[in-house]
Amino acid sequence: MSEEMETLFFDSNETLDNIVPMIFNELNITSTVEGENSSFINNTYFEGSVLGIVIRIAENNYDYEDDFNYMISIKKSIGMKLRDEDGLYLIAEIISSVIAMKLNINVAVEKYCKESDSNYLLYFNKNGNELLVEKR
Repeated sequence: MSEEMETLFFDSNETLDNIVPMIFNELNITSTVEGENSSFINNTYFEGSVLGIVIRIAENNYDYEDDFNYMISIKKSIGMKLRDEDGLYLIAEIISSVIAMKLNINVAVEKYCKESDSNYLLYFNKNGNELLVEKR
């Protein structure tokens, strides 16, 4: 079973317990749950939803661990449909922009490139009042 999901990565000196409310607040997510799952570091993740999108924040155990200590996965809620096949990725870019601009946290979104059949990262960084986006 293949489930469509987008993954964002970021690094922060804040603890997971401190950074999660900051991010959820900026995304206007007021109802959240703390879950346990052995596939996560320390078995803990935090999850909330907005506009039919489920957002899960946890310590990074997926990829790029040397550069990012946290990850955010986003997926559609059960029954949610997006007309555009890139819709979820575009939502990931919006979330990355909000986190970068509002919290001054550098965020990277993993993107698949069909031509090279490989992934790359798109970085979102705040520079003054500007949002810089660059492919690496």
